[in-house]
Amino acid sequence: MISRYAVSLHGQDMAEINENLLILDVNYTPASITDTTTGLANRDGALVTRRYKEVSTVTISFALRIYDIAVRQSVCQSVIQWAMKGGKLVINDRPDCFLNVICKTPPAISSARDWTAALTVVFEAYSIPYWQDEQITSYTLTGRNARGSIYVPGSAERTFANVIVKANESVSSLTVGVGDTYITLSGISIPAGRTVLFDYDSEQNLRIRQDSTSLLSKRTPASSDDLVAECGKDNTVYVQANNSVIATYNFRGWWN
Repeated sequence: MISRYAVSLHGQDMAEINENLLILDVNYTPASITDTTTGLANRDGALVTRRYKEVSTVTISFALRIYDIAVRQSVCQSVIQWAMKGGKLVINDRPDCFLNVICKTPPAISSARDWTAALTVVFEAYSIPYWQDEQITSYTLTGRNARGSIYVPGSAERTFANVIVKANESVSSLTVGVGDTYITLSGISIPAGRTVLFDYDSEQNLRIRQDSTSLLSKRTPASSDDLVAECGKDNTVYVQANNSVIATYNFRGWWN
């Protein structure tokens, strides 16, 4: 059935599950921000030391206009199978973004008699509770000591940087930086033509790898925990190494 809303999960359109499925509405729960505060000595007020967003919630309302109660239940089970896989959620009112979700509440037919009643399925995003740009924003630096600036889109406070560094010559020390954050690797041996990848897994854990070999143990104690860019602003990026490298910085803007 034709709807003004298009919803896709893990590459499969919801409307294609059954020709009698009609998407009625898409609802977004306003973000709940938790602030950690510290009192100010001898003064009223407080200092916000951390802002924390736990989850993003999306509710899809739909109808199964099927009079046969057994067939309607069967199609509902197909929707549940589709939803429980979770994954990359794309909705046409945010066509350039996606949200990585799990199914929080699968649909259920509460009344077999009321075959026109609306059903709902609820998705939540925890590991990255933000909509992410489909389009990657990139910037490349070349040399032993190179610096530049790039605008990183988004309405969230921050996003992480992924960096690919290719050695033009053998490299034994390397620093990559974004804004006020940086990571220095020492005691490494990267042959000419090989690469080091700084990236994050699906749970936002930092990885630093040369091919399949982890270089996390080569990170200096003074290094930042993460490579962080501020969304909606210009960010300084830089690279330093003992020999020439090509460093490509990749960002996905995060949106509320």
